[in-house]
Amino acid sequence: MDNVLEIGFRFLPPDEEIISFFLKKKMMGDHKTTRYIREVDLLKHEPWQLPAISVVQSTYPEWLFFYKLNKISQRKNDRSTNDGYWKSTGADRPITCGDSLIGTKKTLVFYKGRTPNGLRTDWVMHEFRATADSLPPNADNSYVVGYLRGNAAEKNEYLISNVDQQCTRFAASSSQDNAVGATSMESNSTHFDIALRMYMEEEGMFDSDLLPSGGLHCFPSSSAIFNNDQSRIEERFSLEDFDYLQSETCLMMKMSGNVNS
Repeated sequence: MDNVLEIGFRFLPPDEEIISFFLKKKMMGDHKTTRYIREVDLLKHEPWQLPAISVVQSTYPEWLFFYKLNKISQRKNDRSTNDGYWKSTGADRPITCGDSLIGTKKTLVFYKGRTPNGLRTDWVMHEFRATADSLPPNADNSYVVGYLRGNAAEKNEYLISNVDQQCTRFAASSSQDNAVGATSMESNSTHFDIALRMYMEEEGMFDSDLLPSGGLHCFPSSSAIFNNDQSRIEERFSLEDFDYLQSETCLMMKMSGNVNS
């Protein structure tokens, strides 16, 4: 029987728990512990068909599934469905538990049609894999966990202006050398918008991930940035992400001749 969560509740374990607990239990054949995540054949379902068969239902456009990789070769997997295909984007992210590397997170975007003329959609899958060193010898390591996202949020102009202000304050507080960059970002938000969209596209993120009401996916507050208090910043958007975003912004602005070398 499916489980419908009340408004305000969501089933979204941290990245390390997805691998170290749920995925590991599935690989060991523990069906009772993993009963809230349904196993599917990813290639037999289009992404818009998956939400309806999720065990856990909520008002948030996010769902977790187990599925097995369909390997074509040692390094390549079949990711084609009847209507399209999943394409990886960006670099795989390491997932650690303490000091140990336990897995990786790969971002996939769904395209309608066939490569190379596929049409990009708003469906994104974060694919979690466990490293072989972190598993018992009898584990079925063909399983992965897919965290499916659907972009139900409309573009919010408040998002851009709010994040722009955060980045300007951060750059201004870094050092005197960054003052030029901070001034340029404040006077010309167009380049920041471009860099922000580039970063979000690479990470498979949506506008709703940065909204103040976004829960686990909210953007860090200015006080958390100034104090370098990482405990106040939710795991889905870390200071490392912010540093990367700022560097991409400055690079775009340098290319346009708006920041002095």
